[in-house]
Amino acid sequence: MAITSAAQATDTKETEDTKIKSVAKEIEEYFDTHPDAGDTLEGIADWWVSRQRLRDEKSLIRAALAHLVTEGVLQKRHHGGREIYMRNGSA
Repeated sequence: MAITSAAQATDTKETEDTKIKSVAKEIEEYFDTHPDAGDTLEGIADWWVSRQRLRDEKSLIRAALAHLVTEGVLQKRHHGGREIYMRNGSA
């Protein structure tokens, strides 16, 4: 039992370290593109990190949506110059 708990603690620590390094990389990338920037913890959390993730993951989300449209799960409609995705068969 003690070995399992030690292994779980090690896995948890490695996961935490990975998350910290991932967020640190995002913050560093923001400073790379905005060298004169500065903000509070709250500002960095709300604006920098979340927006960096959005930008990085947008192409992945676009590909996932295209896949779901191709598979017939979702449909894509155009409304006011924007693409709207909805469950296939919805009104």
